[in-house]
Amino acid sequence: MDLKKVVIILIVVLVVVGFGFLFIAFNRGDFLQTDTGVQEVSGNNNSVTASEEGLMFLRLIQSLGALTLDTKVFDNSVFQGLRDFSQPLRAEPVGRRNPFLPIGQIGTQTLEDQTVE
Repeated sequence: MDLKKVVIILIVVLVVVGFGFLFIAFNRGDFLQTDTGVQEVSGNNNSVTASEEGLMFLRLIQSLGALTLDTKVFDNSVFQGLRDFSQPLRAEPVGRRNPFLPIGQIGTQTLEDQTVE
């Protein structure tokens, strides 16, 4: 290799090592912190912890219990005029008990081990 390639490779290696050193030096506190199990959630310019987010979700679910369904919709003539396009399901053949066993093996026995009377 000529001297120019060696110098370029050396400069690239030094730059990568320098960025790695700066990254570790400025983010040192982040690596030493222990995980408390509570995540920080940021959205809509609000910052709340995961436990607060969970409480907000539970309150929302609880408020859904107060909802009522207006059954007048089912008495509407347009709804009554809807047509059912569903088709009955055909009975399908049942497969093997354990589909992950090799072919020809039932449980711990093979088909050859079974005797037919």
